Amino acid sequence: MAPLTSDTSVSPPLMRKVRIWMASEKPIARIARNLLWMISGKGVGAVLSLAYLAIATRTLGVAGFGNFALILSMGGAIALFAQFDSWQAVMRFGADHHHAGRIEALGRLVSVCRLFDVAGFLVGAAVAASATIVLVHFGSWDRETGQVAMLYSLALLAAVRSTPMGVLRLHHRFDLSTYAETVVPIIRMAGTIAVLFLKPDVTGFLIAWAASELASAICFWILAWRIDPETLAWRHSLHFRQALKEEKGLARFLAVTNLGTSISGISSQAPVLLLGGFVSAAAAGLFRLAYQLSRSLAKIATLVSRSTYAELNHVRATGGSEALRKLLRKTDRIAIAAGAMLMLIVVALGKPMLWLIAGPEFLAAYPVLVILGIATAIDFIAINKEPALLASTNGMTVLRLRLTGAAIQLALLAALLPLWEEVGAAWSIAGASLAVNLMSTLAVHRHVHGKTRG
Repeated sequence: MAPLTSDTSVSPPLMRKVRIWMASEKPIARIARNLLWMISGKGVGAVLSLAYLAIATRTLGVAGFGNFALILSMGGAIALFAQFDSWQAVMRFGADHHHAGRIEALGRLVSVCRLFDVAGFLVGAAVAASATIVLVHFGSWDRETGQVAMLYSLALLAAVRSTPMGVLRLHHRFDLSTYAETVVPIIRMAGTIAVLFLKPDVTGFLIAWAASELASAICFWILAWRIDPETLAWRHSLHFRQALKEEKGLARFLAVTNLGTSISGISSQAPVLLLGGFVSAAAAGLFRLAYQLSRSLAKIATLVSRSTYAELNHVRATGGSEALRKLLRKTDRIAIAAGAMLMLIVVALGKPMLWLIAGPEFLAAYPVLVILGIATAIDFIAINKEPALLASTNGMTVLRLRLTGAAIQLALLAALLPLWEEVGAAWSIAGASLAVNLMSTLAVHRHVHGKTRG
């Protein structure tokens, strides 16, 4: 066979240019590097997640997987309600300290975020206990199911890793974040295999899921401590009041982002909980499977958002508002193209994925998957809007958008779920995504390009 030499005069120079650009300190290049690190870990996670999802669905069946999904949704809703997005505060308020070399001030900031994480656990534990009591005494759960759900919720709350995540991203160590996040699918896969031999039921799978989250959190804290032990030193916790005085608007920013995350989290878990409560566990299971697959694609959007948010804060701290706007225009064009491609992937591969992963009894989830794919594509197109608003405002605009989006979704859910069950629940998410996208576009034009604050 003749040697392939036709591209040798073009490919090496092109590859050198790509490597030089990727190694540069240009904002888009840094975003690309960070994103590649995260995707490399998520690539492993995506493959493993399909494997352990297939094992769970085929082992538990539609109804059993529905009960499993209900407990996952309850625990997820409580965790999102109680936990703070501390990493956003570390990036938002810590970028200036980091670039100016103010280590003590950065340490005090991180200590406040750490204390908010502890407060979130305590609040979440109280909510989990109350929810379990209500569901056991007034709902359809027996005492054993309630205890399992309670323990799973506490494990999720204890697996807090937002603050160390922020420290790693502040240092551009997305590679280490990737390693810590990859622990989740690896431990979950190992746990799922063990469950098949030891305890192939809902409780066994919940133990595997909880252990993976706790292991990842431990890795985040260890890696962050190794990268910046001064910032994470416990002595800074003695000066948390000073940090609250120094960082104007910090407590408000944490409260606003927590409320926004809580609203988004509860609204995202509401369809599964309502389907399980008012339709059937099987309907909840079908919706959860379709939602899980669509979220696997949405993880790419989340990675882009995290990488972009980190870089927008660094650009704002070093280059000012004009540099931030220039970067945002570039990333918006990339997001539109990627969102369109995601939609095509869901439509073309959705049904084969369902059959391969869960079997023929779950093919009824395909229409739900397509609709949720539309919502995922819309979210991807708008993925840069929220990071830009958080980097350039005090967070209230994002909170208002999330409140409005949640209200629209819940209103659509109330209207459409009784008519079309899981399909109606999916359309409520797609409708809310479209509305939030349009409102976010207007908000970015006003607050970022228009230079107003809010």
